[in-house]
Amino acid sequence: MNPCRHSRVARNAVLLLVIGLAPGACQGPANLPGQATGEVVSYADHIQPMLTAKCVSCHQEGGLADLVGIALRATPGEAHDSMVNQPSVQDPTLMLIVPGDAEASLIYQKVSSDSPPVGMRMPSLGAPLTSDELALLRDWINQGALDN
Repeated sequence: MNPCRHSRVARNAVLLLVIGLAPGACQGPANLPGQATGEVVSYADHIQPMLTAKCVSCHQEGGLADLVGIALRATPGEAHDSMVNQPSVQDPTLMLIVPGDAEASLIYQKVSSDSPPVGMRMPSLGAPLTSDELALLRDWINQGALDN
């Protein structure tokens, strides 16, 4: 085989390899639990860690929310019971978490909307929840907001 033909064959092989791998490189992240997978979102594995990272700095005893009279706790061991089927301090006709209905849940409205029914968008200090975090929270609520 002459050297020019050999380099052309090698170049074409590399090109085919790159073209073959490119579609896989363009795919988004793997589905998280609950996102069109039918997988159950775990409170302990997915929701509480998100609350700890995004909410607990204000929603704990002595935190900013506590100082203004909002007793919602995001700390492990307290968060689930202080949110699920609990009325809002700001408007007792609104429930913080309505199991099975994220859209009716004030907490979901406050983290997913720039103009929630009461108060301001959360978290008020720090970055908003990512689209993946919002999807996990929504799916967990819609799956019944279980303490699992």
